[in-house]
Amino acid sequence: MSALLPLMTPTGQPAISLVFGRRFTIGPQGGCIDAGEHTLVEELDYYDDLGPREGYIQPSLLRRDVDLYPWRESTDLVVQGTLRLQRPSPAARVTMTVRGSQVGFERVLEVSGDRRIEQGAYGLRLSEPEPFEHMPLRLDKAYGGTDEGARVRHGSREEDAMIFDAVGEEEDREYSEFSYPRNPAGKGYVVDPESAVGTPWPNLELPDQRLRLETVVAPVDAWGERPYPICFDWFPHAFFPRVAFFGEIPMTTDGEVPQREVMMGLLPPDLTRRSLLDRPKHQLAQGAHPYLWRHRLLGDERIECSGIGLDGAPLVVELPRLAPSVRIRPRAAKSEPPRPEARLDLVLVRAETRELTMVWRATVPATQADLVGPWPQSTPYSVQWR
Repeated sequence: MSALLPLMTPTGQPAISLVFGRRFTIGPQGGCIDAGEHTLVEELDYYDDLGPREGYIQPSLLRRDVDLYPWRESTDLVVQGTLRLQRPSPAARVTMTVRGSQVGFERVLEVSGDRRIEQGAYGLRLSEPEPFEHMPLRLDKAYGGTDEGARVRHGSREEDAMIFDAVGEEEDREYSEFSYPRNPAGKGYVVDPESAVGTPWPNLELPDQRLRLETVVAPVDAWGERPYPICFDWFPHAFFPRVAFFGEIPMTTDGEVPQREVMMGLLPPDLTRRSLLDRPKHQLAQGAHPYLWRHRLLGDERIECSGIGLDGAPLVVELPRLAPSVRIRPRAAKSEPPRPEARLDLVLVRAETRELTMVWRATVPATQADLVGPWPQSTPYSVQWR
């Protein structure tokens, strides 16, 4: 299955994109066996098996984003899996490496068993991590969450009731003003000192951004300086920075976009001063974790992720070196346009089932005359695999 999609390019030009993909089975040594054409995903899918969750606010977590995006600035790399240990341990580390002819990077997760903040004789202390054998690499295990105590003590009951009546219980439980904008589904977010004791600690952390007891409590508007939540799974639309392209940006200490997103090149520094209509839109399509859509993959990369393969072995994926040749002829074109480059927009690895999905996109310039009426039916195209 493939799809023709209209768009305005980042430079404001009308265009047509062809989106298409293939499925693969990941072999024991990492080689990929072609499993046929990929059926493009058209509806969002959310996890419904996250297990017991604490608190009233229980945000939805994305299990699968849609494929029908006509433009992505970079390749989304999504790896869904669970760390599996040979024997119970209170701590472990997961390392993902990506190596190709033009791309190379590494991401490391520090993983710990369940812990909570306790009241000690001389102040707050952290409980010892519980040994674990399995740990899903999802956002509900990362830093974030909602300060439920602050929500009850400091929230406006009248305003909360009005929102509840307007959106209903399901939507009302997605987010609170006392939620961490980057990850309202996580653990460890505290804005009121009274809430600290009993707060669960995140299981997944970045080595250089680990949460500390000394700074675990911070004001609501200081969320931009908080540790970055980390996972390898999908990043929901309603979580910052993805929400910044179409929704309100929560108040920050200085009223500006958090510097971390600006320094990573994810958001322009003047975003808060732009109207919703004037904000860039194409980055909304980037559904991977912000740390995992920083590159344009070519399809010749080797991906290795420790501990998420069978019985806790490393999972190795050798992306197939495919170079699809695409032809698209807008219906008003007087001659055959040059063949567009097929760009790899999505690499999705499912460790549990050893499946790989790759989605490409090819884009050609168009005119308004090419996009009127039932234009997809009169726009010939083809994809040849080589």
